[in-house]
Amino acid sequence: MEKVTMIITQGPGNLKSWNGVRAATAFRGVDMGVTIFLMDDGVFNVKKGQEPVDGLRELDMAKKFKELMEMGIEVVICGTCQKARGLQEAELIEGVKLGSMMDMAKSVKESKATLTF
Repeated sequence: MEKVTMIITQGPGNLKSWNGVRAATAFRGVDMGVTIFLMDDGVFNVKKGQEPVDGLRELDMAKKFKELMEMGIEVVICGTCQKARGLQEAELIEGVKLGSMMDMAKSVKESKATLTF
């Protein structure tokens, strides 16, 4: 199976993150493997307890990332970025993997394409 690596650096509420989620769903829809790396403020996308304001409930990114993982998409969070932002492992949704730059590099090497959001 061909694979794509996606790197999301923007946090919840940002349309780049939202479009990354949409793209990941589309890639799975055409039977591609997908690995998403969350870096920089992108790590906040998988923080438990998000409560978007009325009218933006669809931007509960933790919920969206749970749905992506249920579709078989691998979600990896940069451990350095997580620690730098004071985000504790217990605050992350279940199923997210802690990773490193080396993990990202291996995924990019194995992928047909790499996209950033």
